[in-house]
Amino acid sequence: MHNLFVCHSQAHITLAVGLAKGRFKADSNHFILFQDFALQENIKEAILDTFDAVMIRTGIYPDINATWKAKIKRYPQDIKAINGFMNQEYKKVFVVCDGNIPELYILKKALKLNKSVEMIWLEDGSYPYYQNIIANDGLNANSFTRLLRKVFFRYILNLGSIYDFEGNFMGGNKNLKQAYITFKGYERSLFKNKEIVAIEKNEYLLGLTTLFKAPENLIKDNSILLVLDKLDTYLNITSVKKMIAELLKHALESNINFYYKYHPREEDALSELAGNNAITELKKHFAVEYYYSSAAGKDIKVVGIKSTGLQSAKMLNFNAISAAGVVGEADKDILGFYSKIGVHTPNSLEGLMSKI
Repeated sequence: MHNLFVCHSQAHITLAVGLAKGRFKADSNHFILFQDFALQENIKEAILDTFDAVMIRTGIYPDINATWKAKIKRYPQDIKAINGFMNQEYKKVFVVCDGNIPELYILKKALKLNKSVEMIWLEDGSYPYYQNIIANDGLNANSFTRLLRKVFFRYILNLGSIYDFEGNFMGGNKNLKQAYITFKGYERSLFKNKEIVAIEKNEYLLGLTTLFKAPENLIKDNSILLVLDKLDTYLNITSVKKMIAELLKHALESNINFYYKYHPREEDALSELAGNNAITELKKHFAVEYYYSSAAGKDIKVVGIKSTGLQSAKMLNFNAISAAGVVGEADKDILGFYSKIGVHTPNSLEGLMSKI
């Protein structure tokens, strides 16, 4: 029995590895990675050790690879490689970016190989619970351009019924009857027409411990770990900078160790965090869970805004605090989800400092 996992990020890989080593350990599990981050050798080795067949392709990292010019150039090569890699029937196929051309071809090929294949959406961070960023551009700009895209994908690219969506959201492909997520029951109503399957905590931890193991002394006790989203997703970067400056001031005055980590695809930096020898920048190319693995049992306050790192912090029993309400990033989905899973959501700088 064969399963195929198609991933883009370290978060996706963690879930895929956990499932492959967990409930699907008796199966033959295959893996395709569209590399959207700087792939570390230890992660690559873990992937090769976990899966029976592996293919790694270029993704959208660095940002130059995210342009349509770059995509159009490599997509024919991707499709050729996909056709060569997928040479047996699959019972289950897990995808994340179900609107991307290579993934759509993967689904089409899987269906051609096995008419009863189960097509499944795999959780993409916080997306099932709230929307971090709204991106309506290109052929996704409005209803007319989406119609053009539908015609182009269905008939010009010959994707047919594989291109069939119930809404303008990731995971909305009607062919994906199930969604595997970590916080079942907290998903947005967007996913009401799918069967929701819980990824168990032990499977998440299995993926985590397989991929990440940092030195125990990497993160000290009595620390703040600031986890940043990609900076261009923030609505008001000035408010974010003000919050960070106050948080850093509070930490230094209170003799609290201060660590910060940028998003893996970040290509910018904040002056508020630069040139201060009293604080520590963590390597952005490592998933934040790598650093969590060195901090088990320590007094660590994980501070973020909308980062997926907050929900993984809660999975690992850390004290997690979202400053979304402080910097104008909060909405009912964010606040509701965080409240349910136990992430603190202060709405002022004073409230934020009281949680540290």
